[in-house]
Amino acid sequence: MISKWVCTFGGVGLAPVAPGTVGSIAAMVFCWIVLPSNMSSASILAFLIAVVSSVLGMWAIPLYSPKELDHKSIVIDEVAGLAVCYAICFLLMPMALKVAGPIGLFKSFPSLSLALLPVGFVFFRIFDIWKPGWIGYYDRIKSPFATIMDDLLAGCFAAVPTLILFIL
Repeated sequence: MISKWVCTFGGVGLAPVAPGTVGSIAAMVFCWIVLPSNMSSASILAFLIAVVSSVLGMWAIPLYSPKELDHKSIVIDEVAGLAVCYAICFLLMPMALKVAGPIGLFKSFPSLSLALLPVGFVFFRIFDIWKPGWIGYYDRIKSPFATIMDDLLAGCFAAVPTLILFIL
């Protein structure tokens, strides 16, 4: 069933323990594999991953789990949320580095993307679990759109401290 494969990100969401975290780790590894080292190209591709996984998720969620639209095995929303975090970070990082210079964590890591991916992952999981403000609002709405939207917002929220950590 294609909808199950999409929703569980190829079966990753079927992990017996912490499927959201396991799905986020799989999304991080996927992004590490497919995103190029060029920040502007990485930003565009991460944005496309977020859009495609969001659209596929909104299509597949009601087919896979019509009675529980935010079932714990559905992790395609984690893919979308983490990808939007990376898209924002890769888009804004060059501007932030022009303003602040190569300081903070960037000074310690030769490859920005290798450092940024796990840091973005940690902040994404914090906001995805904590669900402050609009994230919690969308989490309480039971629809395919809201299932995706709360993670997209968590990704947007996570980009802020990720960027700050890299420029301070």
